[in-house]
Amino acid sequence: MNPSLTIPPNTTLFLRVNDRKETVSLTQVVRLQSDRNYTILFLTDGRQIIMAKTIGLFEQMLPSFFIRIHRSHIVNFEHVSHCRHTAHYSRLVLKNGQSLDIAQRRWKWLLSTITKTEER
Repeated sequence: MNPSLTIPPNTTLFLRVNDRKETVSLTQVVRLQSDRNYTILFLTDGRQIIMAKTIGLFEQMLPSFFIRIHRSHIVNFEHVSHCRHTAHYSRLVLKNGQSLDIAQRRWKWLLSTITKTEER
C-alpha cells in the first residue's frame, strides 16, 4: 500500500459531541455519510457520531487517504476490501462487509487512484 495513504499513528479529529468534546483517531473512522446538512461518522467500534457539518467540509479537512466515492459517501481507504464493477453498477466493499455505491463519474478516477497506489 502507498505510504502516503497510510494513516499516521496519532492523527485525530476533535469533535463536539452533544455538550462534550471528543477525540477520535482517524484510524477509527471507517466512513462518513451525508444526511443533508449533517454528516454521520461510522467508527470501527460500531458507534455512529452525527455532526452538524456538511460532508463537503469534512472532505476539505480530511487527508488524502479518505476518498469521496459518491456525493453521499467518503471512505477511509484503509478500510476498503475491494471494488466490484459491472455494466450496471460499481460498488466498493469495506472490510466490515458493507457495500457502498460508487458514483459513475467517480469510478474512473477511483480506478486510476488505486492503480497508481499499487504501482508505488
